[in-house]
Amino acid sequence: MTWVSVVGLGFALTSIYFGVRLKQLLVASPSLITGVLIAAGAFLVIMFFVDAGLGVSGTTPLQPIVGLLFTWYLWRNVKRLAAEMHQTH
Repeated sequence: MTWVSVVGLGFALTSIYFGVRLKQLLVASPSLITGVLIAAGAFLVIMFFVDAGLGVSGTTPLQPIVGLLFTWYLWRNVKRLAAEMHQTH
């Protein structure tokens, strides 16, 4: 298992944890969620350039673009939900 796989697995497990504890995390620490989302987006971009630099076949900008759009959507909605949770509490 390479370090890239370990980092990817870490993001996946963190996402599962956030999904299970979302309501509590939105109230207690929404910045933790947004920080991890930003880190995941940065990881996508970095890995694209690493793969492109190494000449990995099949490297296209489509995967990081879709990944960044999905990450941006999640980030935006976490910010919105955190604001809504703050207003109700």
